[in-house]
Amino acid sequence: CEFDACWDRHTAEGVVRKVLRFQPDMVLHAVQPHTRIGHYLFAPVDWQIARKCPVPVLFVKDRSWPERMRIVACIDPLHEGDRRAEQDKNLLNKTLALADGNHEMRVLHCYNTLPHDAIFDEHMVTDYEALQDKVERSHFKECNGILEEFGLSTSSDVVDIIKGESELTISNYAKHNNIDVVVMGAVARSVFDRLLVGSTMEYVVDHVDCDVLIVKHPDFVCPVSE
Repeated sequence: CEFDACWDRHTAEGVVRKVLRFQPDMVLHAVQPHTRIGHYLFAPVDWQIARKCPVPVLFVKDRSWPERMRIVACIDPLHEGDRRAEQDKNLLNKTLALADGNHEMRVLHCYNTLPHDAIFDEHMVTDYEALQDKVERSHFKECNGILEEFGLSTSSDVVDIIKGESELTISNYAKHNNIDVVVMGAVARSVFDRLLVGSTMEYVVDHVDCDVLIVKHPDFVCPVSE
């Protein structure tokens, strides 16, 4: 084990520069709960590291791992504006590597359908149930398209497809299923977006007791140079 100390005006960028220099497989970063203001306005070092670091970042909580862990991979094949197929496959591969055949691996997908009050087209309101069913089928279809390469499907015992807001569903799932590590992707958001709707990653990290592994898209380009 080697130790390295350095000074940098920007802590997160200093960490990322060390990552670029030493090329580790993963960054372990101890994390504490954030205040609401610090969470949304001041972009804490934690979130900056998660967004800029080119390798997976494991947010470590004050909790030891058991001999046999429960690890859940959170996939999202229908996320708008993102090439999710590549990301979800990458995320599942990272989870398999972490499980290493010795730990229990699960897969979770959360999805939301349109609330009835949000539909203004009278024809769509009339056929609301059919619309909901169509949305649900599309989520199951896309998930199966990702999972089949890993010998899984939405009917597998280790796969859960749950209707609900992602941040709340993932947090509750981790708590009620005694999850030790949540593995999820990081979708880039602007500061304005985070002020309005926050970030699923940030919410989950702040609201679960277990560790959270953040995995970047395979085509991620690091904004920091060595």
